[in-house]
Amino acid sequence: MYGLDEILPDVLNAMYGLDEMPVIRLEETVWLACQEYFVLDQEDGRLRDLWRREAARDLGRMFDVLSDLGAVELTRGPADPLYTSDLDHDDQLLPPDAVERLRTALAEPDLPLARLTPLGVGGVRERLLAEGRDASLLGELATAPPAELLGVLAQHYPPEDAVAELRGWLARPGQDLERLLQAVRDCPFRTRAGAMLRVLADSLPSERRLLHDLCHDPVLGPVVWTQLIDVGELEPGSLSERENLLMGAESFLSVLELAGA
Repeated sequence: MYGLDEILPDVLNAMYGLDEMPVIRLEETVWLACQEYFVLDQEDGRLRDLWRREAARDLGRMFDVLSDLGAVELTRGPADPLYTSDLDHDDQLLPPDAVERLRTALAEPDLPLARLTPLGVGGVRERLLAEGRDASLLGELATAPPAELLGVLAQHYPPEDAVAELRGWLARPGQDLERLLQAVRDCPFRTRAGAMLRVLADSLPSERRLLHDLCHDPVLGPVVWTQLIDVGELEPGSLSERENLLMGAESFLSVLELAGA
């Protein structure tokens, strides 16, 4: 497929820092990118399907070569819920037909999966650094204090790397979600606390459910309400008079931090 060689770096970047990734998820993003290289008749659905299947086959052959070179590990199994959690987002970049194909395919229990080996991770990281891009070494925050972990993830990590780093941190004994939430509660700066909570919510498979569960938290409540209102999942009119006062105080504190007295 024309253009696949130019798309390959982006494919490897997407895999960087993640565990087994469903190949079907990469097929759809590759097909979306490939369409920039040629014009297809929108009315000829059979031709479009043919080219899409060709792009998928080329991607599969590319993974076979990378596997032979030791840069990619190919397995089979169910998809992590992470890869279906964003299909209903309003800012979804994939077209509706691709979303429906993914929704059906990702429900299957035995899917082709791909992940970078340590050799592949090292190669991708070296290239990213050479391009002047941030490429955190995943796992380096595995024992970091909770506040440091969330602060660094919020400021320096792209979303997919933040997910992987957070999973690694939570996998260690004694490091759990409550410790991370307490770090957000203990943060004296409201804007920073909001950023820490946002990256935590966005990096968990349950995503917004965490925020809804925290609506009645005596410390985090105003931060949670602000974020839920921003994404349209909470109506300001549903808040009580006391909650509206707390929201106002939260807003004034944030302005004070950003602009000063």
